[in-house]
Amino acid sequence: MSFHVYPDPQIAALTVASGATAFTAIRQLTGASPPSDPYIKVMFIRVGMFGGASPPTLFVRAGTGAPVEVKSQFSAVFRSLAPADYVGDVRLINTVGNVYQIHMSFDQDSAELWQLGIKNNDRASDRDFTWVVADSAAETAQPWIVVAPGELSYQWLDGQPIDQNTQVANKGTGTLNITAVDPALTTGFAVSTSLPLKIKPSGTAPLTVTFTAPTAPPPADGLITAATNLTASPLDTTVGTSDGHNQRLALTAIKQLPPPPDLTLLLATTPGHVSADPADLTTLRRRSWFPPPI
Repeated sequence: MSFHVYPDPQIAALTVASGATAFTAIRQLTGASPPSDPYIKVMFIRVGMFGGASPPTLFVRAGTGAPVEVKSQFSAVFRSLAPADYVGDVRLINTVGNVYQIHMSFDQDSAELWQLGIKNNDRASDRDFTWVVADSAAETAQPWIVVAPGELSYQWLDGQPIDQNTQVANKGTGTLNITAVDPALTTGFAVSTSLPLKIKPSGTAPLTVTFTAPTAPPPADGLITAATNLTASPLDTTVGTSDGHNQRLALTAIKQLPPPPDLTLLLATTPGHVSADPADLTTLRRRSWFPPPI
């Protein structure tokens, strides 16, 4: 079995502006037709929309033919504007949440140049989209992990635990399960959120990492760092390091200086007058003590 995740390169989801339509190239992958379809093979497509409640309008286009809107009933697809250039039929199989399954069915062998079209029908907001083309329906369910922020910073004075949260989003077409972190975190850091953390497509969940200062003296520079990857099951096979498609989490803890003791501030009109005897008022000429001496 084989599949391909889009957009390609997979560094960030495709953002489609409110009311706009975007067409992008996809590679044909086909597999055996389901028993319910009277066709010899099918190209399986699954589209995920992140957030929102207004379903997009989806299209497929073969060669130089007209874009065909994907609907719940079969719609004929042609590779050109000529009626004889029939390729097959496309339809929307089902919708679960913000995930849309499409079958492009063929009744004969065919190899076409394809485009997928997405119209964002959300009148108020831009929307992010990813999609998967595969030779089986199961392979079209792929997670897409985004960790934001990808860095957490802690400032500590004592041994009290400090919690920080990052948000883990799933912009993919299949469920994302965070099962562990790899490599293990440096001593002092620990994931407080119970794992596995299950995130459905178009969902977001907080991940809490707790820092507890070590009992041993801290490093000379007062800095403790760690870096790890959130491990997903099934694997996000196309994840990278960009902010729009990442699993990396960097952690930094900085030892803070204790608050300073009570200070007496002396202001003077010239550099030579920066010292004075608070018990001898004759030395306070052109000087001001804060707080005033008693």
